[in-house]
Amino acid sequence: MNKLTWAASQNVRLEGFVEWDKFDVEGRGASATRPTTETTALEPSPEVNWNVNLTWTINSKTMLNVRNGGYWGYFPVEPTPPQTRSGPFPHFDAETGLYSVNVPYFGRFDRVRNVTAATVTRYADHFVGKSHEFKFGAEFEHSKIRNESGYPGGRYYYDYGGDPYLVFLWDGYVTDAKANRSSVYAQDTWTVNDRLTINPGLRLDINRGSVPTGTVLSNSGLAPRVGLAFDVTGDHRTVFRAHYGRYFDALFGGQFEFMDLTHQNPHITAEVLGPNRFNEIDRRNALTNLAIDPNIKQSHVDQFIAGLEREIIPNFSATAQVIRRSFRDFMGFIDTGTVYAPVQKQDPGKDGRLGTADDGAFLTVFNNTNPGQRLLLFTNPSGASRDYTAFQLIGTKRYSKNWQASLSYTWSRTEGTVNNIGGTNAAGTASNFQSLGQTGEYADPNHLINADGPSTFDYTHQVKLDGTYRVPLFGGFNISGVYRYTTGMAYGRTATIRGLNQGSETVRVEPRGTYRTNPINNIDFRAEKTFPIGASSRQVGVYLDLFNLNNQGVADGGSRTAVIESSGSTFQNPNRWISPRLARLGFRVMF
Repeated sequence: MNKLTWAASQNVRLEGFVEWDKFDVEGRGASATRPTTETTALEPSPEVNWNVNLTWTINSKTMLNVRNGGYWGYFPVEPTPPQTRSGPFPHFDAETGLYSVNVPYFGRFDRVRNVTAATVTRYADHFVGKSHEFKFGAEFEHSKIRNESGYPGGRYYYDYGGDPYLVFLWDGYVTDAKANRSSVYAQDTWTVNDRLTINPGLRLDINRGSVPTGTVLSNSGLAPRVGLAFDVTGDHRTVFRAHYGRYFDALFGGQFEFMDLTHQNPHITAEVLGPNRFNEIDRRNALTNLAIDPNIKQSHVDQFIAGLEREIIPNFSATAQVIRRSFRDFMGFIDTGTVYAPVQKQDPGKDGRLGTADDGAFLTVFNNTNPGQRLLLFTNPSGASRDYTAFQLIGTKRYSKNWQASLSYTWSRTEGTVNNIGGTNAAGTASNFQSLGQTGEYADPNHLINADGPSTFDYTHQVKLDGTYRVPLFGGFNISGVYRYTTGMAYGRTATIRGLNQGSETVRVEPRGTYRTNPINNIDFRAEKTFPIGASSRQVGVYLDLFNLNNQGVADGGSRTAVIESSGSTFQNPNRWISPRLARLGFRVMF
């Protein structure tokens, strides 16, 4: 990493940095469902980040800021030798939930992003109130992606009890896409008087997405925002704050790259009749099965926050606030070509096998009555939504008498038809049945069963206590700690339903929230001592970190794959663990 700071003149300052990294990952994807080396991947990933920032103080009331930043990098997902892209064919067993033979897919994913932005800040006194801080800005973002992926050997077997049941035949794809965003905004910090400050703002985003054949996605969004802070008692000890804002999701190349049809191969689902003998039951062809709604809107969230803060005694304040977030206009796929008919199928129970003692009730699932007629439209699916509601209590002790601390409690509820795992706002080619992708909730009615309810990361209770104490011994040193308690991740059982025209379906037979992982309940600790080096502005700090001091061993509720949800012999087994107790000794130089 290289960093430069240059005072070109008294009023002009230029600073920037360039950072190069390379990650060599072995065992990518290792988990309880991919426990062997042959099913994990290699990921050698180089990347470069850069940023240049120019600040010009034009006069005592006007400032200009111009910046440029960017990223270049790629990450391959390659089979671990002796496995290769050519084979052997990967397998997944629906009964055990285990992958075998080879990595499920290979690929290479290239990313380039560049953002140029300029902001003018103007201060004005005694104009419609006490003062204003106007800010006007523009941003221009250009990004490119190139995705390449496929199944090793062009096949992926779906087994049941060790025997191949279905096979997916696919020679993969290569896509290129470019995303361009232009934004302008204006905002103001308006000090009306000594007790009231108002923060209005307005932002316009203009999005254009293209593939080598031309522009395929075009939309815009206008985002209003307004906030206020009011000194309730006039003594600067009680403040009421409120804010409303609309925030649009970024434009991702992964949302529309599927419209690059030049190097996409058909995806065939077939029943396995014997060695190399298949009966085709479904075919997806990007050339005829994919389209984008010309009136698609960019997904957004409306957020409202209101709270009251009171200084109880000097250096100690208490805050109570409510938060509401409404996620709307999700972007995802719907299937306008397939006709489904409801049928009754039995839940195979937790063991995933029909005909055993734990078989469940009959379920209404949906049978494909016209295989091969799928037409996937990328649009804003009707009814796709998620809401977050929270109440917070926060106590803050500002630094004095050698210590500071903060204690907070949050009660929250996250629910809706769209889960809050990563990628739900960038449907594109995502294939998770819980996503909004081409095999997601609104592309297949079987995947919408029991989807409405708590989200995976619905943490009902969260407690956090952190603090720092300056020990007045040996010239002084700091000790600090963080305690966290978080309700476990919400999940529910899924099952493989067989005997449908389309082969089999993964169905959520129990809604998320039926079960929870164990809560996270751990402590992190740091001790640090600083020493001067020559001039008073130079110091070296030596520190000791202890993570998960109490060495709690539970499933990682912050991972969407913390436990295995699918029925079978591995149901509810932990798939991701929190890191064990870890000690780290380090130093830092400050100058």
